[in-house]
Amino acid sequence: LITFTRGLKMKTMFAVLCLLVMHVNIAQSQGLSYNNWAREEEIFSEVLELTMEEIEKKTPFRFGEGSTLKADFVRSFGDGSNPNEEPIAQYWYENATIKFRSLPMSELLSRHDGSLYRLDAATLMENKDLGKIMWHEAAHHLMNVAAQAEGLGVWYTPESMEKLDNEHWLGVHVVSEGTAEYIKSLKYPFKNELDERCFPSGVVTSAEIDFKTVSFAGGYWLVKPILKQHGQAGMVWVMRHPFVAKYDGMRQAAVNYQKTALSELLLMEQKK
Repeated sequence: LITFTRGLKMKTMFAVLCLLVMHVNIAQSQGLSYNNWAREEEIFSEVLELTMEEIEKKTPFRFGEGSTLKADFVRSFGDGSNPNEEPIAQYWYENATIKFRSLPMSELLSRHDGSLYRLDAATLMENKDLGKIMWHEAAHHLMNVAAQAEGLGVWYTPESMEKLDNEHWLGVHVVSEGTAEYIKSLKYPFKNELDERCFPSGVVTSAEIDFKTVSFAGGYWLVKPILKQHGQAGMVWVMRHPFVAKYDGMRQAAVNYQKTALSELLLMEQKK
């Protein structure tokens, strides 16, 4: 009887352990943190807070009182089948969280000497590769905070993006990524200047558009003079005035948009 009871208990414990492991695996396969990276998330959240402070000190942009930003580590943003095509980090507008893909971030952390638990946020702030990511993603948060302060609501959720046609969908990415790239450049300047040729001329199809070139490089060129000359007011203007990335004349649409923004913002300043 004793042997049987002990064996039953062992079988029960083994079954519970199997269920727990299966639950963890399911959570990880869905990109959930499951607190596997508690220390990484803690220290990255501290770095994000320091980055926000640094942006406010070195730029004319403001997050607003009480604004917070936290880090979350995930295994993958998709099914994990093609990690090279996945971003390293993504800002989630719904809950003001930056999700970091665990493998590249763990590799970055491994370059630092000593235990992770002795590594502090100030030391990580000196890492240029991480700094570029932090400044870019924090700038997305900056837009989200500004949008809500202006009564525009959350700056585009996946659900609201799905309702847009292709030209408006791409236009949102151009303004968003361009703003993030410009703010990042205030600490990490680009080596080469960009121009309107980042946008295709003539008629194009979705398959012919280089998303990264248009959104990041083109977006940077588009918003740079607007944000450089008008700061926070310029950022609010581009959020209030959607850029439509026309497939039958995207380059000219970008040139016209930039001219209109600068003209209207100048008039607004003159009326003050």
